[in-house]
Amino acid sequence: MDRQGQGSSQQVITQIINNCDISTVFQPIWNHLHHQIIGYEALTRGPQDSVLQDPLKLLEAAYQVNLGIELEWFLAEQAVKRAQEIKLSGKLFLNLSPNALLSDLTKSLHTLQQWQQMIPLVIEVTESFKLKFSSEYKRFYAQLREQNIQLALDDFGSGYACIKSLLLLLPDYLKLDGFFADSMLENLHTSTAIEQIVSFADQLKATVIAEKIETQEQLELITNLNIFSLQGYFIQKPAATIMPLEHLEKLHIPTSDEPYTAASLLHKIAAIHPDLSSHQLLEQMRKEPQMDFLAVIDNNNRVIGSINREQLLECLSGPFGHSLHQHTCVGDIMNSHPVTVEKNWLLSDVGYKLSHVQRDGLDGVFIITHHGEYQGLGYALELLRRLSDYKLQLARYANPLTLMPGNVPLHRTLQNLLLQGEPFSVAYFDLNHFKPFNDYCGYERGDQMIQLVAQLLRQYLRLHARFLGHVGGDDFIVIFTKPREEWELAIRQVLQAFANRSTTLYRQEDVQNGGIISRDRNGEEKFFPLTQLACGVAYWDSQLEASLEKISEMASLAKKQAKLSPGNICHLTPNQIVNEHFGDIKR
Repeated sequence: MDRQGQGSSQQVITQIINNCDISTVFQPIWNHLHHQIIGYEALTRGPQDSVLQDPLKLLEAAYQVNLGIELEWFLAEQAVKRAQEIKLSGKLFLNLSPNALLSDLTKSLHTLQQWQQMIPLVIEVTESFKLKFSSEYKRFYAQLREQNIQLALDDFGSGYACIKSLLLLLPDYLKLDGFFADSMLENLHTSTAIEQIVSFADQLKATVIAEKIETQEQLELITNLNIFSLQGYFIQKPAATIMPLEHLEKLHIPTSDEPYTAASLLHKIAAIHPDLSSHQLLEQMRKEPQMDFLAVIDNNNRVIGSINREQLLECLSGPFGHSLHQHTCVGDIMNSHPVTVEKNWLLSDVGYKLSHVQRDGLDGVFIITHHGEYQGLGYALELLRRLSDYKLQLARYANPLTLMPGNVPLHRTLQNLLLQGEPFSVAYFDLNHFKPFNDYCGYERGDQMIQLVAQLLRQYLRLHARFLGHVGGDDFIVIFTKPREEWELAIRQVLQAFANRSTTLYRQEDVQNGGIISRDRNGEEKFFPLTQLACGVAYWDSQLEASLEKISEMASLAKKQAKLSPGNICHLTPNQIVNEHFGDIKR
């Protein structure tokens, strides 16, 4: 750029700053497991109907004329002001590059401290510039944490946002680049990569946020991989004001074959009100030595805090403790952010939340609610014992190839459903022409095909199913308790994905020929079509005969009906057939 052009561009950027010719919009970051908004990312829009309306082009132009750092701080300041104006709830995620953050360490720290007092901050360290990790910069990042300012590593998996940055920065949040959400629909290996990233992030106590969630299918696939913090157009488009997320409230939280919920840990212990005096509470605790932790509730039975014996004694101890706090109420000294879980949460979800609570915020006790109303207390040690027992049972009865539950957990699930009188459907999946394929291509390829079926069932059906199991050989069982319209499409997706992906296990010439020459059960050579996936679904309700044998008989009959038709087929009782091509339904 020549000097004249540079001067002109500099003037444009300066005018934008002086005239505040930008707008700030906010996009929510949604936790699908807990059905709540974590916070909002502040995003900038430049002058309307201008080339610089695109924030990336605006910043690029500013950096070309040495105004990039000034513009970044200006945009961040406007975001904080706008967040206060609209009374934004939750955390504010601010984008700041390392260049801007580290240009003047003292000034940066002072500014962020001031903003943190207005609204909880998460600084998204953008990937456009290489992160710096000298001892001075490390101290700066540490000072941010001392002020409870959290860090997020943005667009992980692209640019400079790499494993090295993750290890050195140790962010509170890891924002997964949108590439992963896009490619997991087409690339089998993407899910494996995401699982490894999630596992690594968990060890570092970092919450993974999936960006660019634009469809319900992407939401379902990503939550199947234990990522529940989501951002993208399907959650909500960026907006200048706060809007409700009603469409997400209607979506189901993932379920599994896990038999227990937080309700099984519930201890009904009376809560206290915030106007109770500290001395009255101390007397209660002296009379009842086992009273170590109490929930604090308002007049509507909603949890507003908690208090434990240690907190109370610390407040009243010391030479002037009693005199200073003789009129202090529980509401003045309670913990205003207790750990709460809903009674219908799976135990694994409760454990996941507790594992992400900072050590000084966890008392070994948590509060159990129902739609936000107080129910009682749960104890972390009891949770750990129950989870350990469940995992041992699962390991004992799991199929060694797919690690999916086997016959014993299946029978327990069915018995529980029969006892509850709850209607359900049993889907029986089986492979057609699998033995000839196994003999022809070898056991290793055979195992890969079995694992492919297991992967697809987890990927597409986990959000809809009460139970997913592998009962031996090439036989899989899935149990649904939801209405058929909620899972029929997902079964079609399984069939279509199997039709597309199973061909990669054959030689190219076999795919072109539409099958293989192999031996049948009598040892005679014959032509067999490519292996196909058949599924029979049997429905049961309280009006039908109830026994495990009868249910098994009904599911087997539905599966046999499906295997009679060519192609990747699902037979839905009574007498409806669905194949892998969406919309093709045969009656």
